Amino acid sequence: MDVLKEALQIAVAEDRSAEEVLQRMTLLVDFIFEQFQEDETGNSAEYFSRKFELHLTRIAHFLLWVCDRGINPKYSKSKAIREYILSLAFDAKYNNARLEFIRAIGINWPKEFVQLALEMKPWQDEMYKLEFLAGLNQKRIGGFEREAEAALKDAESPKSELAKIAQRYLKNSTKFKHYQEKFKDLEPLRN
Repeated sequence: MDVLKEALQIAVAEDRSAEEVLQRMTLLVDFIFEQFQEDETGNSAEYFSRKFELHLTRIAHFLLWVCDRGINPKYSKSKAIREYILSLAFDAKYNNARLEFIRAIGINWPKEFVQLALEMKPWQDEMYKLEFLAGLNQKRIGGFEREAEAALKDAESPKSELAKIAQRYLKNSTKFKHYQEKFKDLEPLRN
């Protein structure tokens, strides 16, 4: 099954309501999960779990990208769809899948839905904070200076990646302009 093709069909179906799209997304995820329940190749359960999550992340990421590029903008305004996509990302067991998607949220989502992401995931995991702030930096989304200040305070050292990301975010703040001078000599961030 070409899961991305199916995801695209869901995303661009203009005659469907947001509720119908959410239902089809849920069915698609359930279907994929069922495909990875039977181990017919001798691979371990760990292998299937990783592969399932990879497909899950691709579906969520792809639907997010399609909606936010305006192909069908009504879906991007659905809080229920956003919460479902977020749950796919936050429930992922493996960091590489979860963190890639968390950064995409910061880059692609409107500010009100970025706030939704903060409400759904406690602001406590260091890697989460790093990836999330990196996404906000890239999109230049303001209004999360307090979260950046907290991340900077919690960083292991002023030279850690988390500290650098938080400093970069604060430097770009238009609301708290004293940070522009304080962090004017920041070193370039690694990609």
